[in-house]
Amino acid sequence: MSDKCVVDFASGWFSKGQQRIRETFIEQGYDGDFLFYNDTEQIEGCPSHAKAPYAFKAHAMKVAQKKGYRFILWIDSSVFAVKPVKPIFDQIERDGYLLLNGGWNTGQWCSDAALVTLGITREEAFKIPHMMACVIGLDLNNARANQFFDRYFELSNDGITFIGAWTNANHEVSDDDRVKGHRHDQTAASVIATKLGMKFANNLLVYDDTGNSIIPETAIFVLRHPL
Repeated sequence: MSDKCVVDFASGWFSKGQQRIRETFIEQGYDGDFLFYNDTEQIEGCPSHAKAPYAFKAHAMKVAQKKGYRFILWIDSSVFAVKPVKPIFDQIERDGYLLLNGGWNTGQWCSDAALVTLGITREEAFKIPHMMACVIGLDLNNARANQFFDRYFELSNDGITFIGAWTNANHEVSDDDRVKGHRHDQTAASVIATKLGMKFANNLLVYDDTGNSIIPETAIFVLRHPL
């Protein structure tokens, strides 16, 4: 068994992305293990996606933790590697984690209910940067990474924080018109990380929905939905 593991959950047509993850990571020099799931019932204690959106991330990573992996890298099924991935694991070992900057602020993507469980006000939320939870890297030998993961997993099970509509056009998640919707685990992770003083990396991932974009030199990952 390797000390590092790439983790993913995908169902339906997103399952095509798992094979792309495996192929591109191996092509880019990855020599660790993969832990892939296609049904929440395969994951110990995991609620359904309908009951707790994206809680499968925390629960799948928890399985990797229980199996004894030190380095855990969550990758969404829409993400794949286009450059050698060793620098990613080097950064996780050096810093204890890898989290990506999403460019928004968390106040724009947080339900009123989640403000309470996250222990912040709306105005505080607008000052918290928002990460992209499509890539989460943790070194579980690192104390801060463990604090992050423990709280992330805890909130995935509270029946509140990960729940909420994607949009707020009809005030589904907040009466505040500045709120655009809720982003479930991503919102929780952004607040937890910021409270712990964790920084979000820039320019490691590029969104390329057409397959025709020029990939920046800094990008190691591309986000493109599997066809």
